[in-house]
Amino acid sequence: MYRYIIVDDEVLIRKGLISKIKDITSIQIACAGEAANGIEGLALIEAEDPDIIITDMKMTKMDGMEFLEKIAERYPDKPIIVISGYKAFDYVSKAIEKKAVGYVLKPFSTEEIEKQLAKAIAQIEQQKNLIKLEEKVAFFELKQEQDVLIQALLEPWNDTTEEELASRNYNLKSCNLLISVNSKDQESIRKAREICGEHLNDINYIILENPTNKFQYFILMETAREDLQEKMEGKAQHIARYLEKATPAGKLFIFISDPVQGFEKLNRCYLINERLNRQIFLNDRVRILPAKAISDQKGMAYSEDHMKNLFRRLKYQNQDTKELLDDFFGGMDLSKHTLGVIGNTCENLIDKVNDYAVQNNTETDDIMSVFYRRYMFQPNLEKMQKEISGYVILILNSIRMASQESDLLFGRIQEYILNNYHRKLTLQVLASQFYVPSAACSSLIKEKLNMSFNEYLADIRLEKAKQLLQETDLSAERISDEIGYSNPKYFFKIFKKMTNLTPVEYRNQHR
Repeated sequence: MYRYIIVDDEVLIRKGLISKIKDITSIQIACAGEAANGIEGLALIEAEDPDIIITDMKMTKMDGMEFLEKIAERYPDKPIIVISGYKAFDYVSKAIEKKAVGYVLKPFSTEEIEKQLAKAIAQIEQQKNLIKLEEKVAFFELKQEQDVLIQALLEPWNDTTEEELASRNYNLKSCNLLISVNSKDQESIRKAREICGEHLNDINYIILENPTNKFQYFILMETAREDLQEKMEGKAQHIARYLEKATPAGKLFIFISDPVQGFEKLNRCYLINERLNRQIFLNDRVRILPAKAISDQKGMAYSEDHMKNLFRRLKYQNQDTKELLDDFFGGMDLSKHTLGVIGNTCENLIDKVNDYAVQNNTETDDIMSVFYRRYMFQPNLEKMQKEISGYVILILNSIRMASQESDLLFGRIQEYILNNYHRKLTLQVLASQFYVPSAACSSLIKEKLNMSFNEYLADIRLEKAKQLLQETDLSAERISDEIGYSNPKYFFKIFKKMTNLTPVEYRNQHR
């Protein structure tokens, strides 16, 4: 609904106009207030922010001429409808000069004021559409600019990036500093915008979300002024501390690059900041690390000899795999070992497992590529242990399937199917039960029985159905449920297809 105000020194005129507008049904509009002169009118506009201003020209204290001047200065986009008892040239020309949408002479009809209101509303809607269009264009241009900067950060420098930045008038030789903020706080980026807006008045900056990591964003600082370049690190530290104060709960990791000359070095800043995340401890809540604090994180929680011995035991002591991996993670000290040391240790084990898998024509996965971003917010090793152990067990069991132990594994799978045929049984259930890919389970059953899993399960259920039909008085519907078919009609169809008899016919022939 649109809102209007009336500014006129005659009370009866104001009340009459309000009454006329109330009679208009084609427009949803309401009166937001009345004023007797221009001074009151300006105060009313400030308080109510109406969509449309209706004003007389001849008033005391501040007349319409001066009032129009003030509105044009302060509220140039608000449509004005002028009402007057005089068709004076000065009044009309002033109204035209100040872009009033209409000039209505008293007395006027409801139709006349309706026509002027419609013009005012059309102007409002046109202005809204223009603003929306400008916002879309601005957003699109900003998005393009952000995409180019993200490319400069995440990818090696190239001619295309250089040309794109140069075309946007970036000083490619200016000084840059990158702050990488890692937080699960959904309000963090909003807080960063407020903090930067307050404390980086003299340094250019832009805040960029990392499209490859939803819990990371960047604050990119830039200046060509030498006097400010020396202050960039200090300002970055202040921003980090303000963010820490604004994040009373949840983990927060902030990494600050050295200042560098030239946009071509941004990717190096990003990579150095990514290396800094290896220096956090899982029991940290907040860490703020500058690039100068970077240290060698090549160590492991165990010696190489220990890792080789562990892998030998994992290969050949398959019954103890879970216990061995529990001991492996249990020996890591969260107060002593950084995430980098833990990552190196896990990577050493994964490399050994993957090399062994390749030798045995078993597919692998690059699970270490997301290790640091996946586990940096974890309070302990529980999730890491579950996922890394699950992967190791999955790969080793996949290899064992292709070896002499496939017979043993098949026997265990077959026994499980025989004991659970009456449940909702799928290849995915078997895969989860035995830490084996569902495709591998399917292939093993096909290889050993020369039939698919579904055919094998149907055979078992059919034999059990025959037994129950011969030995009990259970209804066919009850038997359907007993052997794992929730839909009796489907059971009847399968039974008929496999025996050429209905369940009732089969019972009559074999009792």
